[in-house]
Amino acid sequence: MDQIDASVRRILGIKERFGLLENRTIRLEEAEGVLGSAEHTALSREIAARSITVLEADHLPIAPAAGRKVLLVATRSPDEGREVEDMGTRISGKAGYLLRSRRRYGAAADLLVIDEYPDERDVAAVTEAVRKVAYDHVIYAAFVRVISYKEGSGTLPSAQLDIIARIREMHPQLILLVLGGPYILRKMEAVGSCICAYGDGDESIDAAVDVLFGAEQARGRLPVEVNEKYRFGYGL
Repeated sequence: MDQIDASVRRILGIKERFGLLENRTIRLEEAEGVLGSAEHTALSREIAARSITVLEADHLPIAPAAGRKVLLVATRSPDEGREVEDMGTRISGKAGYLLRSRRRYGAAADLLVIDEYPDERDVAAVTEAVRKVAYDHVIYAAFVRVISYKEGSGTLPSAQLDIIARIREMHPQLILLVLGGPYILRKMEAVGSCICAYGDGDESIDAAVDVLFGAEQARGRLPVEVNEKYRFGYGL
């Protein structure tokens, strides 16, 4: 809590210096200039790094050795490219950024992008990919977004849960990256390797990948209670 309080004080201090706490109209360009400043960006990266929580670590970290074969499975949301109706923000795709972040650690990975609501073609594509190549590591990136107007927001569709279970049957060393809320774990059997990042911002993705490859040590603890095993404060 002391670390969180210190971060909040730093954010408020930055905004106070730029006059964003005053009761006045703020131009969009002015706000973006502050929020996109080098100081804010550095603070965002620091907060993201502190938050990364390892829930299971049977096959972590990955050694970034040349010649290792890695399959990265990620989803594409039908909302990508749209504006959130009551928040004025654009929803961007993150699978490509995740792949680029992973490439910081050497050999390229194969990327398989499936729909957020996967159909039989997606199931067949995942099954074929895992069976066809003897991958050293299979990573499933679960993007768990909270979107104001979307029913079922903040959860994973049952079809994704089925695909995760299928991958795990074929590749027991499956690594799960939860890029969003951890509550999806309530509906899943425990995975041997699981990293929770609480969001899919660039900073969170980079921090999760740093922990995945052992460049950084996970420092986060669950801020909520997920189930009987993953209680408030849990983290490896």
